[in-house]
Amino acid sequence: MNIKEIKAKSALMLKHNKNLHKMQKKYEEMGRIQYELPSPLKDFDWALPMVDSSPYDAKRGVKRALANLAMNINIHPVSVLKALDGEYDDESKAAREKANDWEKAIKWSIGRTARRRAAFYDSVIDSGTLYHEIVGQLIHIPTQIKARGSIGNARERAALRFGEWTIKQMNPQNVNVDYSDYMPERVFFCHKKTAQEIVDFWGDAAKEIKNRIQKEPDYAKTEMKECDYVDYENRLVWIVEARDEVDAEGIILLGPEPWLTIKAGNDKGKPVPFLPVIAVAGGTDIDELPEFQRQPLFFPIAMTESWANANIAGTIEMAGAIATAHKPDQVITSPRGEDAPTVDHGEPGGVLNLMPGEVYQQIQKAGLDPAVMEVKDRLSNAMQRSALADILVTGQPMGGVEAFAAYNLQIQIAISSLGDIKHLAERYYESAIETMLLLTYYTGGEISGYGDSLKKYVIDSEQIDPDSIYVSVELKTDVPVDRQQRITSALQMADRIPYDPIRILEFLGESDPEGAIRGYKLWQMDQADMAGRLQRIQAEATGELEQLRQAVGMMQQQMAQIAQAPPAPENEGLGVEGVEGEMFNPATGGMPAAMASPGATRELQSGRDRYGNLIAQPGVI
Repeated sequence: MNIKEIKAKSALMLKHNKNLHKMQKKYEEMGRIQYELPSPLKDFDWALPMVDSSPYDAKRGVKRALANLAMNINIHPVSVLKALDGEYDDESKAAREKANDWEKAIKWSIGRTARRRAAFYDSVIDSGTLYHEIVGQLIHIPTQIKARGSIGNARERAALRFGEWTIKQMNPQNVNVDYSDYMPERVFFCHKKTAQEIVDFWGDAAKEIKNRIQKEPDYAKTEMKECDYVDYENRLVWIVEARDEVDAEGIILLGPEPWLTIKAGNDKGKPVPFLPVIAVAGGTDIDELPEFQRQPLFFPIAMTESWANANIAGTIEMAGAIATAHKPDQVITSPRGEDAPTVDHGEPGGVLNLMPGEVYQQIQKAGLDPAVMEVKDRLSNAMQRSALADILVTGQPMGGVEAFAAYNLQIQIAISSLGDIKHLAERYYESAIETMLLLTYYTGGEISGYGDSLKKYVIDSEQIDPDSIYVSVELKTDVPVDRQQRITSALQMADRIPYDPIRILEFLGESDPEGAIRGYKLWQMDQADMAGRLQRIQAEATGELEQLRQAVGMMQQQMAQIAQAPPAPENEGLGVEGVEGEMFNPATGGMPAAMASPGATRELQSGRDRYGNLIAQPGVI
């Protein structure tokens, strides 16, 4: 198609989705709590709008419930057979381990992409909640840099610090996707940007706008429409003024040309067989009108106008009470007319003097109108039933104080009601990963990342088979009770069913079961090595204790022999019989003589005291 045909096609897509975008605008206003009272209510000075925040609370509850779920990426082993040179099949251990390596590299890349914008995961859930459609554009930064012609500057180097990939989240209000029975066929998105934002993104391709900014600096703040059309054969990007229609003349930034061509092989130069835009939509395909095909969280509220009516009822209820807060509440009936007495409110507890025939009456003030209050409450309850369970909005258990297990069960049941939004987010991540692999294959690049062990994993373009990419993503809850239930169920499976441990680990949410088994084997080997070391240490310690035990036994035996020896003659004062030899030599490990015979002192042995004087011997007169 030429430029004129592409612009005409884009204008037709925009017209076809006109009513859809009107509905999406209503959903957005509810999520933002933006509301304006209708006429003539808004013309009354006392009508202060009282806006119900239930839709925003519901949206926040969905985001709180789903945005922090753990992403479990599963690549089927058949997707990596090319990387194994056909030596293994998809049931082999090598294929499963290679698939696990790919999962780590991709998860790392997506994690780095999410770090570019703090609201990446929240934006995915927000889009699914508000519009029942999630759209994003996968950008390979090195390819984008080459297209811009600005390589190596500081801004590009800073962008590459977060990795080579980014996903630009798009507001479905600005996107028009033609879905067929096969796939998304073509995408046209048009959103407002300032002139400076266009120059920052497109660089030299927006040279005409850049030159005008240099001449007129205020032109940088001018709002413009960036229009981007892409299908499987053409891409055209052009700029028009914000007030112009999309098929106006404008400024061409890119195309018309294939958005990407195959670089080598028999199909060299042909367009790649996929789109750079990731688009998934929920709802139903039965209805032919686009505005009814999407059925997001606020669809019943918008169709029944519950929110608008609740805001009107709330405004009448509260603003009316405020407006009449200072109406007269005292009546004095007097024949004196203007000379009738008045109540002095400046004197607390003052006295009111009345003349005969005058009457003072205190008027009872009415409360809020019960009918209006009931209408407001019924509308609020209807919105809550249509939107989200209260437990996800307030975090409070339904029955007051409850056991944690019961509270966790309530949370799980409430989250299951959001299955369509959760499933939509999973499909979006699956499409993003598949597009990432295809873009790597056709650009000749690589996807790299790290796992928990800091080992680097690389997916080279030559390892990818574009016709055999099978990816699934599951967003799993990870709360203590749920994890405990999974472990209990896994143990029961292992006891009662001959189940493969790898399957059990997958059931528990382990993203790399083969790696976990391998780590377990290494841990077992470490344990065996440690047990062997302990045995050697114990054996050595046991030998030393045995030697000590033998020595003590010898000493006890020697003491027993000494105890059984005959007593020394009374007339022999010098020396002790039997206390002699190496066994009583302390220098060679023997027992000291003093221990063998405590009475054999130096004085008794020599017959003299320490000064050399003779002493009396026992039994000698």
